[in-house]
Amino acid sequence: MTVRLRPCVLVAVLALPSIAAAQGVAPAAPTSMTATDSTWDNGTGVVLTWSASPDDSSLRGYRIRQRQADASEYTLVDIVPPGTTTFTVGNLHGGTAYRFDVAAVGGDGTFSAPAETATTVNSCDRVPRSTRSTFAL
Repeated sequence: MTVRLRPCVLVAVLALPSIAAAQGVAPAAPTSMTATDSTWDNGTGVVLTWSASPDDSSLRGYRIRQRQADASEYTLVDIVPPGTTTFTVGNLHGGTAYRFDVAAVGGDGTFSAPAETATTVNSCDRVPRSTRSTFAL
């Protein structure tokens, strides 16, 4: 008796979400962003504040970026946890104008529209307080 085996084709059907569902819906953006030069760091830092996204509880965090005012591309500064609404950007060059933005990062990795500084922020050069001269008039 001869037994012949026939090749068998196994077909697996995978349930894949649609591309739109895989990319998700972008979270709501943070709002009311401000940037203020730090007064304590001799012009090397700027304090950013913003109002949290309404989707804060479901976020991975917030993406913070910076660029010099005359540059066209932003660079990543950090990604901070959900619930964060203040961040100090350091290592800036004193006397240089910067722009900043903050975007919410959804649980699936999508980004909201960024909240941006309305104007450029100058990181100011300062003489450290301990070396200032005091004049009596």
